[in-house]
Amino acid sequence: MVDVVEGLARANPSSAYSGIVAGYVSSVRPAPRSFDDPVWVVVPEYSTERPFGPCAWPAIHGNTLPAAGASAWIAFDTEGAPLVISWEGTHS
Repeated sequence: MVDVVEGLARANPSSAYSGIVAGYVSSVRPAPRSFDDPVWVVVPEYSTERPFGPCAWPAIHGNTLPAAGASAWIAFDTEGAPLVISWEGTHS
């Protein structure tokens, strides 16, 4: 998976982003249709026009995939790569 934060500089990731930020699953980019698909997250604190992604995400809700518009929380690794750590949705 490509390690990208679309449209945002990553020159110094340790100071560029908070450790965990709240946002929502993008409705402009397609939501995942399988566990192999990436997810894109909009973080209004940074931009409502340029989502973070593609983000890796764990299958933590059983069979429930992240849906467009669902609240989501992302964390950043030491390289500044985003990872979805949780999202709003029913556990199935």
